[in-house]
Amino acid sequence: MLGWRRPLIVLAASSIFLWLGATPVLGAGNPDRQPAGTPPDVVAPLCGAALGDVLAHISINRQFQKTYVSADGTVRLTFQGYVEGVFTAVATGKSVTVNGSGPATLVFFPNGDSLFVLEGHTLVLNPPDQGIFLYTGLVHYDLATGTVSSFTGNRTDICALLR
Repeated sequence: MLGWRRPLIVLAASSIFLWLGATPVLGAGNPDRQPAGTPPDVVAPLCGAALGDVLAHISINRQFQKTYVSADGTVRLTFQGYVEGVFTAVATGKSVTVNGSGPATLVFFPNGDSLFVLEGHTLVLNPPDQGIFLYTGLVHYDLATGTVSSFTGNRTDICALLR
């Protein structure tokens, strides 16, 4: 199940979580602009059995990340730029294209806690059968549970648009 859930969490946060794999060595402590990696496509029943498999694809990725390391060991990653996602219902071929650009900030504290705050446009893919949502506004994402813990702004149901 972990192999299945990981790509969903990645795309759920505008593809930011997988970009951590492209994070440069953190020891330098100086911010440096690095291109954020593009996660792999996901094909899964993201919108439930009635709609069937949905292909989630990042069609444009012009996002960059900066890494900051503070003296106490706190690591802060910031993400900015443009990313576009395309969601296609495999059975019908119907597609929806959305801007999922963020920006976002991901913080890892020395005690093991983390904070993931997203602003602007945020794509969230939930575990199987629980939907795809586009949030516009401020989003707090819980990395431990892989869910949105709170948001202000609007939420659009992408699955409803694919039906």
